[in-house]
Amino acid sequence: MKFERHGEYMDWWTEVQYIFTLGKTAKVTDFETGKSFYIKRTLGANHADS
Repeated sequence: MKFERHGEYMDWWTEVQYIFTLGKTAKVTDFETGKSFYIKRTLGANHADS
């Protein structure tokens, strides 16, 4: 089984903290295995508690 590899680097300070806001859910996928899981941001100011 072959998995498509894609993704991009995103900076926490200028992008991610505004996209992955408190209460949002995100899907995390491992590029090597294709396995994925969901996380939810619950707290954090200079980071994400998920």
